[in-house]
Amino acid sequence: MSSAIFFTEETTSGIPVVALNNIFPNVCQAPRPIPPQRVRDFYCPHGRRVFCRTEHQFQNEPINHSPQHEVIQKCKTKNHKKTRPNDIIKVREDFIMETNYMNFYHKFYQALDNVFKPAFIAHRVYPTDQKKAAQYNTDVQFNKQMFEMITKQIGVGSKRVCEEENAGGCSVFSEVMSCEIITRLFDAALIKTEMEIAYIHDGSKKTDFLMVINGKKVGISVTRAFKYKRPTEQDNGMFAEFTIEDGIHLLKKKLGGIIWANQNVQKQDHWEKHILHIFVPNTQVANVLKQAYKTMNHKYKTNTIVIVTETTTMDCIYSERLYDHIC
Repeated sequence: MSSAIFFTEETTSGIPVVALNNIFPNVCQAPRPIPPQRVRDFYCPHGRRVFCRTEHQFQNEPINHSPQHEVIQKCKTKNHKKTRPNDIIKVREDFIMETNYMNFYHKFYQALDNVFKPAFIAHRVYPTDQKKAAQYNTDVQFNKQMFEMITKQIGVGSKRVCEEENAGGCSVFSEVMSCEIITRLFDAALIKTEMEIAYIHDGSKKTDFLMVINGKKVGISVTRAFKYKRPTEQDNGMFAEFTIEDGIHLLKKKLGGIIWANQNVQKQDHWEKHILHIFVPNTQVANVLKQAYKTMNHKYKTNTIVIVTETTTMDCIYSERLYDHIC
């Protein structure tokens, strides 16, 4: 077990004790020994590190004083995982993002730091102005207004994705939102858009854009998971039930395309990790994709991080038309 050495104020070095308890107030607390003149790392039964500060009980105590033990509280990791709600991490005028540290950020950065580790994580996004969004969501003729509302505060990189040429198709809305969401979640920066990335073969599958996250090049591929149905008088909804077979087919197609792009990208644009960013219209589709992902062979997952973004009252992402583009 590693330990870090700190000197008390009584020593000749004059370096004060570092109050680690104040720096890490919310970490899991365990029985903590207080040996003189050093700080040791301890771990609770669930693997969470506990930082323990050392100090003398009295100023006149000798240096070799025996350690004192103090029990603060028991580890509550299991209960914490069960009851902890999603944290709203970003609230802006255009849209709000909900996510969770353990089930989202922790898994993401673990996978990002390990070249061979895949991951599947999910979160939720919805417009800040829910009343106006519900009004725009009633008809595809309001797609432009909806997209303008949820992109009021997008950054330079997202505007660039919106304005520059892509490989075609009605996917501008989803690509712009993907770039903006990943930028806000991970403090990422856009490097190249779809047509700027160089490949060995012209017919290769392409990734949508290239970003930097924590100093690493990450390729981003964006797609949407939904099954469209024509609204009727009895049911005016536009989404049919998404099945496990639909999920497996989509994941195989997209993850297989990422493997192809990984093999054909030019050296100067080669990325260390890849993100498959999937937009889904509701929780049902998100759950189906999670189940489908569990059945996938590891050869498809490779080093790809799958991020599922559940959008609420953002149907313009799925009903986008060529003449809706406002960029």
